[in-house]
Amino acid sequence: MMTFDLPRFLIDALMISCIYIVLSTSLNLEYGYAGIPNIGKVLFLATGSFMVAALSIRITAHLLGLSYGDYSIESRILVTKINEVLDKDPLLSISLFALLTAIAVASSVAMAFALSYPTVRLRETYLGVTLLVAGEILRYIGRYDENFIGGTLGSPVIDVFGWMGVGLGRDILVLVVYLGIAVSCWLIIKRMLSSPYGRLLKAIRDDEEASMSLGKDINKIRVYALAVGSALAGLAGAMYAFYIGHIDSGDFTPDKTFLVFLMIIIGGKANPYGPLIGSLFYVIVERTIRQAKYLFKTPFDINYLAMLILGLVLMMFMLFRPTGLLNERNDLENLHRKLKKA
Repeated sequence: MMTFDLPRFLIDALMISCIYIVLSTSLNLEYGYAGIPNIGKVLFLATGSFMVAALSIRITAHLLGLSYGDYSIESRILVTKINEVLDKDPLLSISLFALLTAIAVASSVAMAFALSYPTVRLRETYLGVTLLVAGEILRYIGRYDENFIGGTLGSPVIDVFGWMGVGLGRDILVLVVYLGIAVSCWLIIKRMLSSPYGRLLKAIRDDEEASMSLGKDINKIRVYALAVGSALAGLAGAMYAFYIGHIDSGDFTPDKTFLVFLMIIIGGKANPYGPLIGSLFYVIVERTIRQAKYLFKTPFDINYLAMLILGLVLMMFMLFRPTGLLNERNDLENLHRKLKKA
């Protein structure tokens, strides 16, 4: 029986929570406020991760003058040599982290514009199906094109945090970086959605015709909302790639999208605090069950127990608390309360 490492468990849970907070915040913007049923959310998460996996070794190898032939085979040799250099060069590591993250975000935004403009004028269902299919196409490209991210073997990712050392100290420092990114993204989106822009998204979600009668270009507004959400999803994908250290296309199946929807439904859609609560709830349940797999012997794969529990929780929420733990914030009531207090 394995021993339980509580500090490592907490750090790992918080690290994954940071990634899901960024991802669920983006879906809360699209689905909760703008009413866009983005059932292909995993597409933009995969885009960010795939770009980091595909370019991290190639760009760094070019900068260091390292040559290679077959990427899918030699990538594991290259990443070892690259990490030895990055462990001694913090400036290069930080620069590569910033550059690759920017590329991941820009690629996700470009993907959002390319796919949403042709379909946003149709019903929301067509946009959702388009994004879902595009996500599967990208996943299969990553799986069978060995020159992209190594095919079925996947692709390693350079260690941009190696210069922080090893052990618990390094884990805490990386967690501080991820917490800083997650909190910053959440605060920016919260402030944006508390502004008239957030009320505009809700107005379009609730009554398109009334918004159009006031001269609002609802298609353009939805496209830009999807672009902002996709930028956050691409950022979450980059964070995931750097944390895991190895990207495989099998990690980006459609059920990732529905897990994020689960977080929004549990926490409460159109409430800025919903993604925080929903993400923490999911990660704690999933990581606790995964840890139990190593502590107890069971006659079945205990990983399936997580899906069973989460499915039951979702059913209970849909039956008894469809608004989630936190109700949608009513901006008019908040404004009236502030005016009355003043």
